[in-house]
Amino acid sequence: MACRIWQIAAQTHYQMMGYVIKTQEGKLLVSDGGWPGDAEYLWHLLKKAGGERPHVDGWFVTHPHCDHLLALCDLLERRRGEFTIDRVYHHFPARELIERGEPGALRAWDAFEAAKQYFTEEILEEGQTLSFGSVAFEVLYVSDPTFVKNTSNNSSTVLKMTGEGMSVLFLGDLGVEGGEKLLQKYGPEKLKSDIVQMAHHGQSAVKMNVYDAVRPDICLWCAPKWLWHNNQGCRGYDSGVWDILHVREHMRRLGVRRHVTGMDGTVLLTLHEGQAAIACEDPYWMD
Repeated sequence: MACRIWQIAAQTHYQMMGYVIKTQEGKLLVSDGGWPGDAEYLWHLLKKAGGERPHVDGWFVTHPHCDHLLALCDLLERRRGEFTIDRVYHHFPARELIERGEPGALRAWDAFEAAKQYFTEEILEEGQTLSFGSVAFEVLYVSDPTFVKNTSNNSSTVLKMTGEGMSVLFLGDLGVEGGEKLLQKYGPEKLKSDIVQMAHHGQSAVKMNVYDAVRPDICLWCAPKWLWHNNQGCRGYDSGVWDILHVREHMRRLGVRRHVTGMDGTVLLTLHEGQAAIACEDPYWMD
């Protein structure tokens, strides 16, 4: 058996982030999930991976932004009797901090707060390790109340997953300030990972020195085609304001040759004995 990680394809035009993980023992885990428009697609994947009434052993929500948590809220509202969750794990900033630093994010924070009646939560803390069978998640970073700039993104929980002889670093939407703190606290020895989820969809996020420390073999980009090409309003390649092309070039210079992008659809990474196989696998076509 192996550990499987699905990077979920966006079902709307907007960027989103979502991962489904199934351990070799059959433990089912989710990270984020996307918008309400992504919810039914995510639901179908959960059923394919976990059966007609899936049980989610742990659902991680990295930070309070709509493109990360509203799919979960939607499923809890519409399908809560059709699946179960052991715990929802998070560490959100206080509402007052978001109100002061990023009032536009209050919609997501409030939606998550309203959904708490439907699940048991656990507040994550730095240094904590959670084990799900042969897979472990170490919490490297949680919300820092001193970061008012880019408040929600900089509150992203950073997780390092290990299993099947491989490591995956999930950066969420971590910003510059959070990235600097992460690097200063841990350094290259701790941050080095086989696979990295590129922060904030691969742009306007951590500085490149964080990726220099990680030195990944595989990059996961939750970036739709328009963002991957920096195409603003269908104006063509590199017509936008995003810095993703510079990030892509930096990762090329680091020697990364394997990339999983939002353009590829839903992609399955199969981790087994220190190796990662990558294949497109839409849940509507899974056996």
